[in-house]
Amino acid sequence: MITGLWGVSRGQIGLEEFLLDHGFYGPDEGELSNLTWRENSTPLQAIIARYAAMSDAASPMAREHQGAAERERAERELLAGLPAFRGPLARLVLRLARNQIPLRAVGKIAYLRALDVARGAARRAGALLSQEGVLGSPDDVFYLTAAEMLGALPSDPVAAVAERRALREHYQRLELPVHWTGAPRPTPISADPGEPVDRLTGIGVSPGVVEGRIRVINDPALTDMEEGEI
Repeated sequence: MITGLWGVSRGQIGLEEFLLDHGFYGPDEGELSNLTWRENSTPLQAIIARYAAMSDAASPMAREHQGAAERERAERELLAGLPAFRGPLARLVLRLARNQIPLRAVGKIAYLRALDVARGAARRAGALLSQEGVLGSPDDVFYLTAAEMLGALPSDPVAAVAERRALREHYQRLELPVHWTGAPRPTPISADPGEPVDRLTGIGVSPGVVEGRIRVINDPALTDMEEGEI
């Protein structure tokens, strides 16, 4: 997908061709009710524009070659530091890692494609139910359960949707702690951001140390990120 995005930014691949293969991605694509790139390409256009502004040296192909070279160097260093009798087992583990770890992406793609089919079916059902006056709008279908869609709808679908929407909006005004023991205690999200801060704390998700401007992102599409920002 990253290689395809780079190709679009360089005029090597058309946007429609890219969307045929990767249009099921999008901001928070694991949420059934969210719009994918195929349905709304605005976040995608922002990503393509950032790629277009990069130099050819930043291409994903170049980074892949660099990463492969670094991995091979690290593997040689690891094997050289092991006793001879541990070498065969270490080589087996490294070979399995090279083959198996990338399969995580295969599972994610299969999941997202299946979800995309369900999303399309739900949108079509929502459009039909809205036309029949059963729902107030097509998007109300995402407040119904799978059992209700496949069986009997609530006795008053409009009232059920309104109640569930209000409950969702209530939950959206709460936040969970980063970690907890026992049952988590949600706290209301303050509408006032408070005083400016000069220090942010969080959980590291990658090794190493990096410096750069920090940008707080509230949109999973990351459309406001600039090159070099954290």
